[in-house]
Amino acid sequence: MIERLPWVKRPDLDGLTRYYELHDMTHARAMNHAVRTLEQCKALGLKLGIITNGRSEVQHGKIDLLGLRPFFGTILVSEDIDMKKPDPQIYRIALERLGTLAEETIIAGDHPRNDIGVQQT
Repeated sequence: MIERLPWVKRPDLDGLTRYYELHDMTHARAMNHAVRTLEQCKALGLKLGIITNGRSEVQHGKIDLLGLRPFFGTILVSEDIDMKKPDPQIYRIALERLGTLAEETIIAGDHPRNDIGVQQT
């Protein structure tokens, strides 16, 4: 990407990475009806958690920017716990923190390898 785009001043990889980490989360927007859906889940007494791969500062920044933290009983960011999806252990930790059993739990994900195809253990 660095070589292909018409930069006024071409950044190095570290500079581009720093720019992304500083500015990417400032453009995050919640999907339509996301907050209303979370409010309804909470009203029904459902226990909610987030498991996300990525850098701690970036992922927590997005969650806070969107105002989503209060809806979730646990938030696991892969960098914080030194493991990532689809490692079954990260799901076990979330279940333990939420006080739920796997057979009582629904996973909603957006990545076929990391979320949808999680092996049952």
